[in-house]
Amino acid sequence: MLRAINSMQKRGFSTSFGVTIKERTFAAQHTRYQFNGKEYDSETETSDFGARNLDGDLGIWGARDPLADKYSDFSPYSYVNNMPIWAKDPDGKDIIILSAPKGAGGFGHAAVLIGNDKDGWRLYSKNGTNAGIGSSGASNKHPESGVKFNTLSDFANSNTNFTEEGEIQYKSAFRIATDKETDVKMAEAAKEAVGSYYNVVCNSCIDVVSDALEAGGLDPGYSTEQVSLGVDGHIESKTLNPVPNIRYKEIVKNNEGTDVSKSIIPNKDVAAQKKKEGTDKKNIEAGKKLEKIKQREQFRPKTD
Repeated sequence: MLRAINSMQKRGFSTSFGVTIKERTFAAQHTRYQFNGKEYDSETETSDFGARNLDGDLGIWGARDPLADKYSDFSPYSYVNNMPIWAKDPDGKDIIILSAPKGAGGFGHAAVLIGNDKDGWRLYSKNGTNAGIGSSGASNKHPESGVKFNTLSDFANSNTNFTEEGEIQYKSAFRIATDKETDVKMAEAAKEAVGSYYNVVCNSCIDVVSDALEAGGLDPGYSTEQVSLGVDGHIESKTLNPVPNIRYKEIVKNNEGTDVSKSIIPNKDVAAQKKKEGTDKKNIEAGKKLEKIKQREQFRPKTD
């Protein structure tokens, strides 16, 4: 299959893998941006997709897919699994939606990682408020806005991925392929959402996720239902469920992406150490409470 490329600046044709057919090429003006709008590197004769460079002559990447372990059935060097007619590979800029199902008393907690495996990831997480009973107030409970992790493994083994008790926090991760421009929009929306007023019902952690997705033109996790109008028929109603666990499932259902939960599983030794630290902390706290009880008993007036 032949496809016209760069019609505004270069009247040429390419194969599905981006190789220019020289006999049919006549350039009115040179342009570096060619196949799929990616920059062509004349020195290496490859197209720069950001995370990796594509060799159009061979139809393969010049580097191994960083997620190859998740797609063992495919070659780690093949471009879009050798299906360039209908599939595409973005420049490696993605968003990963994180779910901590046990958070908030079982209602769940959610956050997002925005970035790629080459340049690193930035975490955006709204973690509540210290005001009153914690249901609403300023977003000031250790908010995480753009916290940098070089790799997903770094995130998986970080304190962020563990509760104070040493339990692994995030159990599920859903990765959606985007592009650099979209990532910028999503990061801005996520940052604004993290810093905005916290409300457990209408402006919580899951709304950081939804705001980022919506800014990127993706589905924020709408639940759809048919509302009856009686004899007049029915209409389709879309709502955003305030429960993080429920909305996370809708996000996964409504968007094209990949389950990358295995990528955020921490190292066993790290997990064991965090668990021990959590247990030790719990025992220390229990000891302090017991000591206070003993002190109260010691000074309590005795009655006959």
